[in-house]
Amino acid sequence: MISCSKIKDRKQQYFVGIDSSFPSLNLQEQSSYIFGFTQDLLQDIATLVKTPFIIVQQTQDNLLSELQQGKYDAVILNYQNSALSDPNSLLAISTPLLSTGSVLVTKTTIHEDILHISPENPSSIIGISQQDLQLIHQYPKAQFEIYQDILQALKNVSEGTYTGAILSLLIANKYLKTTFFQNLKIASNPLTNDKIAFIALRKRKKLVASFTAALQQLDQKGQLCAILKKWNLEETHNKIHEHKKDKDNKRIHHKKIITQIVSKIFHKKL
Repeated sequence: MISCSKIKDRKQQYFVGIDSSFPSLNLQEQSSYIFGFTQDLLQDIATLVKTPFIIVQQTQDNLLSELQQGKYDAVILNYQNSALSDPNSLLAISTPLLSTGSVLVTKTTIHEDILHISPENPSSIIGISQQDLQLIHQYPKAQFEIYQDILQALKNVSEGTYTGAILSLLIANKYLKTTFFQNLKIASNPLTNDKIAFIALRKRKKLVASFTAALQQLDQKGQLCAILKKWNLEETHNKIHEHKKDKDNKRIHHKKIITQIVSKIFHKKL
């Protein structure tokens, strides 16, 4: 119920544009894992919605423009919340399939929030890549150094030259399960809002709603977890739920503080 093809006939099938290399993520061989996951996921969703999905491979630079031209019914690509989630956007976006944001990696022995507190050691340094430089102004108490090589940055963390390093969750997940599984850990939720999602024009929002509903069914049945484990990507999906839970907890905490302040003001007036 799924195939890679050129567009021929739209009758009773959906054409989905995708760039199998996911170039914006700079994942090298990891991109094949995401593409394999995407194929398996679309196969299972096609079975649930009883309609075939036809994958059309295209460069990511052209995906959104060709979606708007009507070449595809939907696309699957990496995006940032701020880039596509404008209320005035003409796009409908599914719940995220994977989190692809950047995370902080530290030694397993470090328990402090090193991004938000001033380090006791003035030489404490966090490695950061060129693509994540926009994060620097969000953490004024941290000291950053730009690194060029991911593996060397992680070695620097392991050896103590860096207190931590910021890198893609997908890449961190790969190295922390192999080379550095004993002494390094992912120490934060995603620091950037990058995600992979199923996207269509707003006029096709029912298609996106149907896709999201099927995705939730697969999640509840454990099928989504099985696909993620097959492609060694379960951590990238777990972080979506952890990040959402963390945001919900912060929202509840802020609401309680506001309620307490209002209550004190009210009682003072009485």
